[in-house]
Amino acid sequence: MKHLLLCSLLFTTLVASAQTWTKVGTGTDGKVSVLTPYSDGLAVGGKFKRINEFNRINTCLIRENSNGDYAYLSNYSDDFDQRSSTAKEQGTEVSAFAGFNHRLHVGGQFFNPGYLSEVGMGYFEIDTATDQTVFMGYAEQTTAGEQILCLKSFDEKLFIGGRFNHSVAYIQSDDYPNPMVMPAGTNLSGVVHSLEVFRDTLYAGGYFTVSDTDTVVQANIAWWNDGQWMALDSTLDSTIFTLLTFKDKLYAGGAFGRDSASLQRIAAWDGASWSAVGSGFNDSADVVYALAVYSDTLYAGGVLNKSGLLELNNLAQLDNGQWHPLGTGTNDTVFCMQAYRGRLYIGGVFQIANELICRNLVAYNNGKEKTGVIDPYSEAASLRLYPNPASDRVTASDAVSMQLMNMQGTIIRQSSGNSMDLNGLSKGHYVVSVVKTDGSSGFEQLLIVR
Repeated sequence: MKHLLLCSLLFTTLVASAQTWTKVGTGTDGKVSVLTPYSDGLAVGGKFKRINEFNRINTCLIRENSNGDYAYLSNYSDDFDQRSSTAKEQGTEVSAFAGFNHRLHVGGQFFNPGYLSEVGMGYFEIDTATDQTVFMGYAEQTTAGEQILCLKSFDEKLFIGGRFNHSVAYIQSDDYPNPMVMPAGTNLSGVVHSLEVFRDTLYAGGYFTVSDTDTVVQANIAWWNDGQWMALDSTLDSTIFTLLTFKDKLYAGGAFGRDSASLQRIAAWDGASWSAVGSGFNDSADVVYALAVYSDTLYAGGVLNKSGLLELNNLAQLDNGQWHPLGTGTNDTVFCMQAYRGRLYIGGVFQIANELICRNLVAYNNGKEKTGVIDPYSEAASLRLYPNPASDRVTASDAVSMQLMNMQGTIIRQSSGNSMDLNGLSKGHYVVSVVKTDGSSGFEQLLIVR
């Protein structure tokens, strides 16, 4: 009997810790460049024309329903690769997202039907009452060959980095509908790939120089100080593609360290000096394009072949100070990763992830994190509805918009404000999604009675 009980407990433990890899619909037909949570979904951007067999050119917002499946918001009305003449343009890309001032801001290298030339940066104004979106460009736009590569909210501004005339710029939080683009300093020159906040300071990473009155330094990383950029005392020797704050350190990943014995493609900054992160990635072709924190663990993605003597396939996780493979990895490049609702979402240009046939987008669960929509009856529920059960009307405190979904995740009613009319709906269980005044979102189950 004891042996049976032990076997039962062992089986339960193994099941609870089983890792899973999941397709996200049928994926995309092109590169996935950026993944960012926004409102009640995950914004997906890149260089594609279809996602899960829907026509969504370069951008889409996906949402899991209560069954752990995926639904696709179809209310992005504008394409992102055509001129006003409707002549299609190849090679355009959405490469940056940021939630800012209750709007989804977008950056990249693209066209839009409402503009006569390249757009490159702007935002979605989402009208939840009509389920429509309007894309609004900033007052200044990119020109041919320029590209926005990163967006970051800091100091009540949205900072913009990339390959364009300013290298870094910003918009003010109260400047709408067509925000003015203001240069963020004038002493940084080159390409900015990533912006990150570390210890209440904004950092920029990329491939650029920083100048003062006497010298020009090939810095590749710099910090924002009272209107100008300052080079760190210790710089990295080549391109930085990604920055991430984790456990009071600023992690940098990229193509640097090819001549270094320790800082190989990844390094950690503690405010005074750089340190190695495990054995780094030491194959001559290795490049780190993405870093993410999932379940209190650091993950790296890119073109990754080797860490020390250990072979990798483009994905790695840091465990006890050393890098280890994540499953069997992917068969091609990883460009972005994002933890979202209990999974680590991974995007790039691969067709296989951990031997699962997929198209450029996959979700990984470590067997420890709960997945899907939050259980509305758990202590982690993010909002409260009243009355609940309800018959004619339901209210959610501190809400600016509400969506009512059936248990399959299909939106059947939505409204602006903090209440919703329920008349005409069948009795039963529903899920309510709410966007709050602070820009956060939450879910709770609602029982309609008659």
